[in-house]
Amino acid sequence: MVGLYCFSGIVSAAPNPADDLNAIYFDTPFYDPNGSKACSASPAGNGGIVPASVDGDNVNIAYHFFVSNGYSPAQSAGIVGNFMYEAPGPPVVNPADTNSIGAHGIAQWLGGRKTELRVWVTAEGKDPESLAGQLDFVIHELQTSNTGARDKLKLTTDPRSAALSWFKYYERAGDSSGPARADNAANVFTKYGNDTTGTTTALSSAGAASSSCSGAVGSVDLNCPTATGGAKILCAAERFDPLAYVFGGGHGASAATFMQHFNSGRYDGLDCSSLVGIAVYNAFGVDDIRVSSGYASDKNWQAIPVDQATTGDLLWSYGHVEFVVENKGGGNFRDFGAHTANAPLDKQIGFDNLNVSNFPDGIGGALRYIGPGSVR
Repeated sequence: MVGLYCFSGIVSAAPNPADDLNAIYFDTPFYDPNGSKACSASPAGNGGIVPASVDGDNVNIAYHFFVSNGYSPAQSAGIVGNFMYEAPGPPVVNPADTNSIGAHGIAQWLGGRKTELRVWVTAEGKDPESLAGQLDFVIHELQTSNTGARDKLKLTTDPRSAALSWFKYYERAGDSSGPARADNAANVFTKYGNDTTGTTTALSSAGAASSSCSGAVGSVDLNCPTATGGAKILCAAERFDPLAYVFGGGHGASAATFMQHFNSGRYDGLDCSSLVGIAVYNAFGVDDIRVSSGYASDKNWQAIPVDQATTGDLLWSYGHVEFVVENKGGGNFRDFGAHTANAPLDKQIGFDNLNVSNFPDGIGGALRYIGPGSVR
């Protein structure tokens, strides 16, 4: 568990000499996934790269998906060769792959792009954690924010050049992994390039494609598209994982103003209490950011016994506040919140485990949302 929490003040995270934070979150959409994986095996050997198998269902499905969307066999192989490198799984091209800084999915989306993935796919009525939802989002990007990458790809005629084009103009990872991606693409093309039958019907089951991260947020399965009450607020809070913890961040203006900045690409960090207020705003349109203990006197939150707290409820003290993900009994909780700046980016805002006896500043109680949009 992270030792420093919301009340601790500003603690600078270790500097990252390779990346500017603003660029990480809003200018460069994808990052080299070869950091430690949260839910899958890290590549190894041959400079950290394991030749990926082209035999998996997800490789097959993804390849034929792009062919069915008007891309040539070579171009489709080039795209999938990159996804094999970005999300090596298992399974290869794993929609649940997450790297050490929180980049996620088959293209390792991060920051504003990761948020857009969740928002757009959910709005389309699909699961942003599914292969089908993420493939649809790639097409969405190629038709909107990444038309340049699409146009460059369309100029290619062989799988290796297609892979390198995708690497340069869509992934924009800025590392030396191009040859490995090109090798993947060539192998995909060799196996599937002459397959005229296609397997696009397999997309009907792609939403349930196998994943090594099915329990990554605890045993609670949040169905965010249909969530209500506090669970819907928790889903809204998850949009900001990862985002940097900043003491006092999000308190300088309204939640509406914060979201205008966030959606326009301005980098803004959050602390524990502003995360709650902005999540409520995104879930139900209630704009009322408070300090941690302030929610205890908010008419939209009702005090409940701590041992009755469940998914989407709050645990609070005078210096800290957390969302409950799962009540495990005996004062043990799976939680979600903004924790500290003194941690890797993927740990500053995210999931954790706690016991109320160790709650920062002493547990003040638990709260349940009863405001506009709640289910009573």
